[in-house]
Amino acid sequence: MVAACKATTIGDDISVLDESCFYGILIHSLNIPKSITKISSDMFAGCYEIDEITVAADHPVYISPEGSNALLTKDGKKLVLGCRTTVIPDGVETIGKGAFWSRYNKFILRLPKSVKNIEDNAFACCNSIFDVILPESVQSMGSGVFQGCANLTTVQILSPIKQIGVRTFANCPRLSFVSLPEGLEEIKYCAFDGCTSLQHITLPSSVTKIGWEAFSNCTALEKK
Repeated sequence: MVAACKATTIGDDISVLDESCFYGILIHSLNIPKSITKISSDMFAGCYEIDEITVAADHPVYISPEGSNALLTKDGKKLVLGCRTTVIPDGVETIGKGAFWSRYNKFILRLPKSVKNIEDNAFACCNSIFDVILPESVQSMGSGVFQGCANLTTVQILSPIKQIGVRTFANCPRLSFVSLPEGLEEIKYCAFDGCTSLQHITLPSSVTKIGWEAFSNCTALEKK
């Protein structure tokens, strides 16, 4: 399937949902039939109103644990797609690329302590998030993970990650407090670009590399 509309029903003869095939469509309920064996990471970008995700009970590749409203790989270790009402199950180790793009609908993001990896744009443009707390289990974050979160104000990184990726917090205009962990080594290109409310940030002594324009357009940042 390469394109869809609001009234589309995914047929049992469809095996692949291509990138952005549902882009921007207002969908409230999503059912993944048994035939779908591959889902593109960005196929539901811009679908802000997904409230429910279900999967065929005998699906060979994906599961949706009861009460989670999320699409997970069969082993339960990777969350591929989330929605506004998702409860991230314990045991999830990876939040997939673009999994919650514009859809996470809780004020505080507290990830299960099982989460180790957060892929590119996982929570991008999630305007309901005000506070982020990353547990000690998190080992890596991709690019743009929280970019464009318009109401994000506070970030606490409790994990010993080595780098802040490209545009991880870019264009978060209300971000005013960030706690960076000791052991952090690199802040990449445009990581905090456009964080216009960021006034203070303490860099751990372990930081040895700051990328080009990492703090570009941080107009409130005080130099010391």
